[in-house]
Amino acid sequence: MKRIVALLLAVLMMFALVSCGDDGNIRGQLSGNNGNNTVSESAQDQEAELEMGSNSNNTYENKFLGIGCKLDSSWTFLSDAEIREVNNITQDMVGDELASQLESASIIYDMQATKSDSSANIILNIEKLSTLQGAIMSEDEYATQSVAGLVQGLESAGLTNVKANKISVNFAGGTHAAIEVSGEVSGVTVYEKIVCYKKSKYVAAIAFASYVDDTTDEMLNYFYAL
Repeated sequence: MKRIVALLLAVLMMFALVSCGDDGNIRGQLSGNNGNNTVSESAQDQEAELEMGSNSNNTYENKFLGIGCKLDSSWTFLSDAEIREVNNITQDMVGDELASQLESASIIYDMQATKSDSSANIILNIEKLSTLQGAIMSEDEYATQSVAGLVQGLESAGLTNVKANKISVNFAGGTHAAIEVSGEVSGVTVYEKIVCYKKSKYVAAIAFASYVDDTTDEMLNYFYAL
């Protein structure tokens, strides 16, 4: 199962990179948007600076995103130190230096938790949108543009019978766009839901994956609003 977790992580990183085109393409696609599908945010929200989350006592919280996740002892989080290492952030990097590093990154890997029997995992990445995308792109549009690239990425990574559809889910006290995915690898059925959670000029892609049995809806309920 470790191979499958690594595969899904790689595809999720790719998913964030291919989900949106350049500003020109976005402007053309959304020129007829009547505003019903865009996320309305205050100027203060748009200027909010990204902060990484942290976990303690099997609880992950990210105050910037305004969400948290409480898991029981059958789950194991990557430590904050391990998360920093993946992002090439040193342990002594704080304050303005850390803020500058986060601002320059296109994707931040912020959380991973794995079930002790390797039957499920949760991965959270945060993508920085361009200035125009951050201003006008909604979660729904982000998910819609991501479906085709996600299917291609999973098939290239070795999954077969891949299916992906855009859906809406209840997550952390609200309704959010998501992508529901299923496929097969090494004779194992993989089920996944990827929630698109927009905050300021960022979109968090929270992936819930389970193997053999679909427990993704159960995992969605582990998250709460701060």
